[in-house]
Amino acid sequence: KNDLQLDMELSKEDHLRINRNKQKAVNLRKRKLDEKLAKERSVDTHAGFIFDANKNDKVLNTTVDPRAIEDDIICSDCGKSFSSSSFFKHFNVSICSNCGRDESHALITKTNAMNTYLLTARQLDVRKPLLGFISRRNPHSDSWGDMKLFYEPQVAERALEIWGDEESLEEERRRREEKKVIG
Repeated sequence: KNDLQLDMELSKEDHLRINRNKQKAVNLRKRKLDEKLAKERSVDTHAGFIFDANKNDKVLNTTVDPRAIEDDIICSDCGKSFSSSSFFKHFNVSICSNCGRDESHALITKTNAMNTYLLTARQLDVRKPLLGFISRRNPHSDSWGDMKLFYEPQVAERALEIWGDEESLEEERRRREEKKVIG
């Protein structure tokens, strides 16, 4: 039989299934290529060191968005479609790897987050919803404990939940500074 006769014998559902499977294969191929490219890249985290995707990262407190399994994701900054990025994987935010290099998507260490946003360790680690973070070996000394890197916009959002608004946060900063000077 020739191809035309085979096409006529397939039902509409068969054609739809073939097209869906073809699209899944294309998406899988793009995803694997993106993962391969991501392994070759490093990202400046603005937390004092370079985030090297080749090293093993422990990813904790993350949830996988079902969109990541089925379809490409749309970057909320540039609007382009992507199949994987470290920001989506670790922090569940729709930011592609290119836009993730922008300073507005910086990572922040747990210590800096606590000092900058006046949060406690419990507010960062235990309070629901849990914040995603990457645990990395401390680059300053091998004998020090692992560092936790948080997505700074999520930390800022958590601070606003706790302090109510930026004005209250600033007022608390001033109060603590005065207490340091006096005490």
